[in-house]
Amino acid sequence: MPGGLTGTDLEAYIRDAASTCWHQVGTAKMGNDSTSVVDGRRKVYGVENLRVADGSIMPRITTANTMAPCVVIAERAAELLTGEHRQWPQPEATESAAMPTRISPSSISSDDART
Repeated sequence: MPGGLTGTDLEAYIRDAASTCWHQVGTAKMGNDSTSVVDGRRKVYGVENLRVADGSIMPRITTANTMAPCVVIAERAAELLTGEHRQWPQPEATESAAMPTRISPSSISSDDART
């Protein structure tokens, strides 16, 4: 830090030079109180069709690395979206759009199996 800085010069230096080694979380807190931005289904209050699924929804930083909680947040968001998508009416399947039949290991004869 350069010496002799005081007042607004010191404040400007601190604003420009300061950084954190903490992960940035909690900027869009999940919860149901007046300070929360996101509900439990990852939906942003007051905004239609917008969800948040990252570390910003954590109300507080974890005591360990944030990568694992972020993975869990994303996996849970995927489950929520998948569950809601399954409730939507699905188009009738056509023969051309039909999915191929899965082959189970029990349907393969020993002659067909590769060694």
